[in-house]
Amino acid sequence: MTSATAVAPSAFDWGSESGVAAELRRVIDAATGADGRAPLNEAALLDLRHHGLVHADLWVARSGDRLAGFALARGAGAGAGDGEGGTTDGVEVDLVVGPSARGQGVGAALADAVLDRHGRLPVSAWSHGPDGPVYPGTCRTLPA
Repeated sequence: MTSATAVAPSAFDWGSESGVAAELRRVIDAATGADGRAPLNEAALLDLRHHGLVHADLWVARSGDRLAGFALARGAGAGAGDGEGGTTDGVEVDLVVGPSARGQGVGAALADAVLDRHGRLPVSAWSHGPDGPVYPGTCRTLPA
């Protein structure tokens, strides 16, 4: 069974040649190559590059020792030091699964992790796959 693990802000350095950020860039590159479109929008990439996880929460899922996918939650309810989920403004989620890990429950595990943390807030998700940017609406929420 696939599980997702939260990444501590101190463990994330976008410019690092190794570690979580480097693995994240490899998954982004693989998804871009497979789908013909970047899986993250420019705002998400700029946030990661310039602010790391200060305004975001990040979960990763692994297949063996390789990063299989990740979920990035940004918005008023996300970010370092915000232990209770922030305001009621909600979060926007980008969920990316590497091409070789698709169809194996990675995306579901990552979505569950996001909802476990932010499920009482409005959670919106975007898809930037081969069919173009699509706003699929608000994800299911956990009962109060």
